[in-house]
Amino acid sequence: MVMESTSKTESRIQVYLSHPWNLMKTGYLILTWIMMGFHLELIGPTLPILATNIQVTYSGMGSVLASRSAGYLIANLLGAILQNIVKNHSEGLLFCAFILPGVVVFATPFVTSLILMCVLSFTQGLSKGFTDLGGNNLLLKMWTVNAAAPLNSVHLGYGLGAVFANLLIDYAAVSTNPDNVNLSVKKENSSPYSPRTCGRGYFQYGLSLSTIFIIYTFFMGGNYQTFSKFFFSYLKFDKFNLSTEAASWGMTLYWLSYSVGRFIFAIISVFLSVNICLNIIWFGALCLAAAWLIYVWVIGLTSTSLFILGAVTGLIFAPIFPLSFGYFNQRLNVIPMLLGLLLCGTALGAMTLNKIAGLVMDRDPNHFPTLLAVCILMAIILYIVSYLVHFVHQRKNLLNVQSTANNDTTRSSEDFREEEQQIAIAVRNQEDK
Repeated sequence: MVMESTSKTESRIQVYLSHPWNLMKTGYLILTWIMMGFHLELIGPTLPILATNIQVTYSGMGSVLASRSAGYLIANLLGAILQNIVKNHSEGLLFCAFILPGVVVFATPFVTSLILMCVLSFTQGLSKGFTDLGGNNLLLKMWTVNAAAPLNSVHLGYGLGAVFANLLIDYAAVSTNPDNVNLSVKKENSSPYSPRTCGRGYFQYGLSLSTIFIIYTFFMGGNYQTFSKFFFSYLKFDKFNLSTEAASWGMTLYWLSYSVGRFIFAIISVFLSVNICLNIIWFGALCLAAAWLIYVWVIGLTSTSLFILGAVTGLIFAPIFPLSFGYFNQRLNVIPMLLGLLLCGTALGAMTLNKIAGLVMDRDPNHFPTLLAVCILMAIILYIVSYLVHFVHQRKNLLNVQSTANNDTTRSSEDFREEEQQIAIAVRNQEDK
């Protein structure tokens, strides 16, 4: 068993080393994600400042973040509809994706209108959608079933960019407080938009698992995007009496542990299967959700426990997104249309949960960790359901194969008996003569 595991690991490493050009492109994508993390996560620690500039509460800033998610959703819907562009021009999409945020980041400090801020945020969401579509499609196409480690490595860049963003604005932070197993393939002609294509020839399997995964990304993606945006504001909650500088360091610690989490699982996913990695992560996430609820509602949060829980949250959240897409790619044929719909699920989750989080922060910030725990629980349930659907599908295929083999064996034995009878009749005829 150990020998088999070692040979698999060596084989996987050999796959990466035998494609130097793909490794170079993966390195470029790491830099791309660093820049994306930098420009997208500037809003976290500056959320109270921006709220003051446009004179809104956290609920209003929830609308701004929901606008970004709406842009992300539109970009991914376009990617799903125009999948040939994503498939053949991923590099061009990445080029376009980085013109937009340059304009947005430059203009944001001068904006004093909620509507204009929503427009800029929407534009930034478009750029994020184009980056995710182009980058993830390139990775899945280059590395296929071995994409888990490259996905983790590339998405590690997002956390590093977020750390740089938080370090950059730390000294300039201003204290403000608004009102508070590969499947067998059936070769059948089917539309690229059909669930049959995603299910590798099985319509019902492709449809059911695609639907489960899209709902899964709603909770999984929306949860980590919402937490990172509002955690700084939660740290500034009056109950904790933290200075702006201390809250900034709390955010920096979160993003550092986030980067460490992706780095660790980029290595681990070379040696362990995606399934095992996700099992470990989701078990850790369940323990994390329980810890948040116990500290908030039973023991009581201190600044130390708050920083530790925030860091552990970053550590656990970090690898979930890339590992999940590696898992999707093993269970289904992730064509550009499905990739777009999965990212749409993330966008819808971010839109919905950002708005809910804004309302929670205005009314009772104590419920912010409860929102985190509920989303973790829902994602775990959907992950288990997807595993059961795949298990039942494999079992059904195995039974079909065995049934076909038994029928062939029965048919062969019947043919053999017929031949024996014919020979016996021929022998008797010879004797009669």
